Amino acid sequence: MSSRAAKRRKSGRKPEHKRPKHHAPATAATCPSCNAEVQWDARFCHACGVSLGASTASAGLDVKTVGLVVAAAIAIVSVVFAVAIIVTQNKIQVPLPRPAASSDAGSSPSLDLSSMTPRQAADRLFNRVMMASEQGNVAEALQFAPMAVQAYESLGTLDADGRYHLGMIHTITGDFAKAREQIGAIKQSVPDHLLGFTLEHAIAEQTGDAEAAARASAAFTAAYDSEMAAARSEYGDHRNTIERFRAAAEAGTTKSD
Repeated sequence: MSSRAAKRRKSGRKPEHKRPKHHAPATAATCPSCNAEVQWDARFCHACGVSLGASTASAGLDVKTVGLVVAAAIAIVSVVFAVAIIVTQNKIQVPLPRPAASSDAGSSPSLDLSSMTPRQAADRLFNRVMMASEQGNVAEALQFAPMAVQAYESLGTLDADGRYHLGMIHTITGDFAKAREQIGAIKQSVPDHLLGFTLEHAIAEQTGDAEAAARASAAFTAAYDSEMAAARSEYGDHRNTIERFRAAAEAGTTKSD
């Protein structure tokens, strides 16, 4: 035992223990009064003595608030980005505008294509193409024409009315070969079908063939009485077109719509 330890034992004093050293946090704050750098958890400024309790607490809250705001913003951006990816990958389509009815079809424009049968939807698209063409809106007619063609072709076997619709769409888009195919199919079942002659005249006008237009008008006029007596349903659906064509043919100014 050392002499120092012996003296402590004689005097009754307990041995001294060294206090552990506390390391100051790495972060620091600034005194709002004198701008001196102080410890983040200091209650008073060591330079000017001002109380730091309120300022350090508010600083801590600011950091937390900023962190929450940043996290929320990142979350929102992530959700928007994810939705954009889903829409792109799955090719989600926006519903088509509701087509307007043509002069021959008085269907309601308030109906949606999704609520119709395939044939009704095809006829509505035909109306949209015809209306746009009559108004001189070539861009809109060409926009809806491929959809209308696809709608009719997906139906399978078409009646004379459907073939007339499809032939008129092909005529508007300039595909006269396919339009003539529809005329051939119509005449195969009804050689003097009035809508077949109407379609022939439309093609002749589009191609500038005056002789073919005259032949179609003459054939239409010759077959009118007997064909109208047949009371075909498609004649009722296109009565306005037929009567306009007849009046123009008799006046020598035939012009199909």
